[in-house]
Amino acid sequence: MSEVQAALAAQHRRCTALLDQSQAAAHAGDWELFAGRFAALRAALLEHFAYEEELLAACARECGVPAEALCAQHREMRQLLETLTAVSPRHDPQGCRAEFGVLASLFREHEAREAAALYPVLERPAGKPGRDAA
Repeated sequence: MSEVQAALAAQHRRCTALLDQSQAAAHAGDWELFAGRFAALRAALLEHFAYEEELLAACARECGVPAEALCAQHREMRQLLETLTAVSPRHDPQGCRAEFGVLASLFREHEAREAAALYPVLERPAGKPGRDAA
């Protein structure tokens, strides 16, 4: 596993753990705990997106990785993060849980898409050609 793959895997584990903790707090109706967990999740996701977008830009140029679809998911998740930051879960707990569920589903879908599109490129030995590598 490359250093980049290890960094991505560590980021994903952290985001997934925070996502699960936030979701558990939301389902329990513990909005104080949710606020803290969600703030940490938001920061971790935004950090991950920035790291990944820099990596995707390089991989798209050098290896032909379809970065736009992954970046589009980042934009959608950023919008959900902003929506969830603005909502008052105590006043609309069901709406908050629903929006958070969409975020959780999209993140899990994104992880799978990323693994399929980006990880094979990262596994190639340095200097190998992009799309047509054997």
